[in-house]
Amino acid sequence: MLSKIVLFALTVTGLISACHSPAVRTDLNEIRRLSKLQKDSLLLFADSIKKNSSAADLKTNVDYLVAMGYYHAKLARYELSRHLFREALKSVDTTDKFALGKVYNSLGNAAFNLGEYPEALQLYKKSLNYFSEIGDKHSQAGIHANLSQLFQLKGDNAQSRQHYKLGLSLLGDQKNTSFYLLMLHAMANVYGQSNLIDSALMIDKEGLTLAHKMKLPEYESMFLDNKANCFMYSNRPDSAKIYFNKSLAIDIALGNIKQQSDTWLNFGVLATMQKKPDSAETFLKRSIGLAKQSGYREGELYALKTLSELYEQNKHYEDALQIQKQYYTLKDSVSGDKKEAAIAEWKSVFETEQKEQEIRLSKIQLERKNLIIGGLVAISVLASLAVYLAAKRKQLKKEKIFNEHAYQQEQEAAAALINSEENERRRIAAELHDGVGQTMTAAWLNLQAITTDPDMNSKHVSLLETTTQLVQDSCNEIRGISHHMMPDVLLSKGLIPALKALTSNSAQKNLSVILSAEEQQVKLDKMQELTLYRVIQECFQNILKHARASEVDISINQDAGGISLMIEDNGTGFDVDELSFNKGMGLNSICSRVHFLKGTVEWNTSSGNGGTLVAIHVPL
Repeated sequence: MLSKIVLFALTVTGLISACHSPAVRTDLNEIRRLSKLQKDSLLLFADSIKKNSSAADLKTNVDYLVAMGYYHAKLARYELSRHLFREALKSVDTTDKFALGKVYNSLGNAAFNLGEYPEALQLYKKSLNYFSEIGDKHSQAGIHANLSQLFQLKGDNAQSRQHYKLGLSLLGDQKNTSFYLLMLHAMANVYGQSNLIDSALMIDKEGLTLAHKMKLPEYESMFLDNKANCFMYSNRPDSAKIYFNKSLAIDIALGNIKQQSDTWLNFGVLATMQKKPDSAETFLKRSIGLAKQSGYREGELYALKTLSELYEQNKHYEDALQIQKQYYTLKDSVSGDKKEAAIAEWKSVFETEQKEQEIRLSKIQLERKNLIIGGLVAISVLASLAVYLAAKRKQLKKEKIFNEHAYQQEQEAAAALINSEENERRRIAAELHDGVGQTMTAAWLNLQAITTDPDMNSKHVSLLETTTQLVQDSCNEIRGISHHMMPDVLLSKGLIPALKALTSNSAQKNLSVILSAEEQQVKLDKMQELTLYRVIQECFQNILKHARASEVDISINQDAGGISLMIEDNGTGFDVDELSFNKGMGLNSICSRVHFLKGTVEWNTSSGNGGTLVAIHVPL
């Protein structure tokens, strides 16, 4: 499925009000601020320049060209946006590397959204070089966010993951940026394509919350669309429809025809999956029409292909053949006529722009008036719903109390079971150490004393030494079992030191273990520490016994949202579907303990695929 990608250089903050005389070269620092404006503000800014400039001056006015380039990009007019930025590039000061980086980044965004991925990569590379020269980490992170999106669309999840990790490291703790949102979106898509639906939805939730807080509706649409796709491909069509409709409403409000086309395409695919060919045909035709209107060739191609397959499935072979002809005609023409179409579009822009801007300005003023009227209507509708909502709230409150009581009982039972199990472990460990262990130690000491007896018959010396060694080995094994059942370091020093002790002897088993965790950052209560330790211990023992791995990577991170734990090995993997939860590697024990902590656990593995990834998240 085509992902919904809306690429912008910076978040939407601030306004600009300066007007420029055509006789004075524009200040290139405006580029930094222009990239932060919404489309209406960009149009107003460009109009203020146009009123004081001739048509000839506008063709070399960097601020005007950049403002209109951003404006048309936000309306998904990528060919026109690209030509505006190309003209701006001719007038940019070649010593201003920040401005050059921004323009090349915008050109890369246009090529990306037009499906010209090789050209987009070259342009992003130039932009990244400029930002690297001036040490602008924030802008470098933005390029890596774009690259992460590009590789994710190409199906190269490994490259996508590498770029969003680089971007996150460059951003540090600066999460209130559009770049961070883009990286979250790429991460969610990678998880979704790996069928880790819960993880993808968790990231989408964070992205939606942040986009709403930052007042970036285009990014809210992006995460709503991704959330809908997660529900669609996990066989939850009703939820998918809800979020597709929310996404579509935002795109209609923003005037983004390209993104509307993509959402109707999603509706078509969903209707096809639900065996509703008539609805699917209507949605796909609507997607094709909007894609043609916006010049969105990649979307039009995908919709034509999907419609042809729909006709073929329903034995409408003549219709299928006709759509296939349109598909191959368009596919053959994509690379041939783009240049001529772009030149023609650029020639007509200055002839039609004045009339278009006047219409847009009038529409903006009308929309602002309609907002007031709409607000009054919304208040009246909300008032009429108040009685219904009050009754519904009362019913939901009763259900919530019942569910909370049931859940509390379940948690108490689970806690009692875990406490009972741990107490039994502690009792057995103590008996082994203090009882059997002490007895075996005493036997070993007695045997050693006998070996020093000068009257010992020489033929029994060898047998006695062997027996002494066996008793000593038994002592060591009892001590190891006791420590395994209840490690003292966990009780005295905490989770991370206990894990270090757990993995310390792995080298003796030809296993390289990397433990990534900061002790001072992981703060848990004793029950949480003990439960997580048992989960990791179970996973680690499974790797030692079954995986035939040579490398293990254990990472623990804690933030405001909770604890994220990942255990990855390069072993042989296994088939989760065919493995009984009551046998084998103890998956049932792991699941029950994570569930007790109100967390989620997912496995990404298959038999013979070269490794296993266990991803656990526990909210705090």
